Amino acid sequence: MSFAQSMRRADETLLKTFGDLLFVADKEILAVLDEDLYQKRKPRKQADYAEGIWTAGVMLICREADLGFRPKTGSLLTVSGKEWIVSEVSQGEGLLEITLEANEA
Repeated sequence: MSFAQSMRRADETLLKTFGDLLFVADKEILAVLDEDLYQKRKPRKQADYAEGIWTAGVMLICREADLGFRPKTGSLLTVSGKEWIVSEVSQGEGLLEITLEANEA
């Protein structure tokens, strides 16, 4: 088994083990929505908590093929009825890692 095949298998295992069926951009896909991973990766900024408003965020991990497109930074993405702003998009071997943020009060 090649390294690429091993990574695809690991990606499939991740989605099957931790994934849920979510509506993303009006399409039901298997994806992981992880707030803890967002908190670990995001640098803490003072502006995140200004004037009673803070920035909430999550990481969305899914297959680009399932989503049907690669979101652009700064665009809006609706996940299970909630609108998020795409702040970063990166791609591993086969999965997109999309950082989503929204202002909360």
